[in-house]
Amino acid sequence: MTKKEQHNINASCFKLHYKTKDFISARSIFDHWAYSRITLDRDFDKWYFSVYKQLIHYDYLFYIPIEIELKNDNFRPLDREYQLKIDKEIKYLLNNYNIKYHTITGTIQQRIDKIETILI
Repeated sequence: MTKKEQHNINASCFKLHYKTKDFISARSIFDHWAYSRITLDRDFDKWYFSVYKQLIHYDYLFYIPIEIELKNDNFRPLDREYQLKIDKEIKYLLNNYNIKYHTITGTIQQRIDKIETILI
């Protein structure tokens, strides 16, 4: 992926998260930032994300560590080492910027139950 393509993806994500106040997403801006930092370079879109994190506030942010093996969807890389790098980078960004989040672990049903408990 080129830097321009990744920048456009990041900008689209930001706009969607910023414009839509009642929004549920499988990805946060921190996920996109982590992918950009690992795949392209550590400083890629750094200025934009410093602005993004000031403008976007999540009511709930869930961090779900890698525990369940991904199924091949012909989109996400199945390389476990790469997944762990991304996971580590997401955790770094959340902690480095003091972002409040809930860690969700366990079986799929346990995860659902924990999220329901937090939301209710």
